[in-house]
Amino acid sequence: MAITGELVGLDADTLTTMRTNAIAELNAALTAGQSYSIAGRSHNRASLAQIRATLAEISHALQVAQGTKVTRTYANCSADPE
Repeated sequence: MAITGELVGLDADTLTTMRTNAIAELNAALTAGQSYSIAGRSHNRASLAQIRATLAEISHALQVAQGTKVTRTYANCSADPE
């Protein structure tokens, strides 16, 4: 599961709301199951893998929006100094 950054650029309030909704969906999928049917109507929830991937995207974008995303820079010591 690679982070694509598709949510980067959204504001922190929107991302926080999205995270709350995704956690609620995760909780519902874990407690009530991924699909159910009432009076002949069916409802399918997102899979746990989809919810987990969405939460990872939201967390990444939220860290970027808040300026807390840790990035790494690596030195290239094999290059010729000339």
